[in-house]
Amino acid sequence: MDTNTPEVIFIAERVGPVWRGLVIDQRTHEAVARTATYASAETARSAAASMWRVMQAQPAEALA
Repeated sequence: MDTNTPEVIFIAERVGPVWRGLVIDQRTHEAVARTATYASAETARSAAASMWRVMQAQPAEALA
């Protein structure tokens, strides 16, 4: 992992009766990405991790 890629954790946030996955930068404690909503916390957390892996695999130009 290069020095520009933040160390992150994946959490689930309750939004009404559903859950949203968040990718949290451990240094700043800010959300760097959010998923759509899901019926369970585990699915939302897993979706956040999957989304982060896809984001890291894309060239930086594609994310701008």
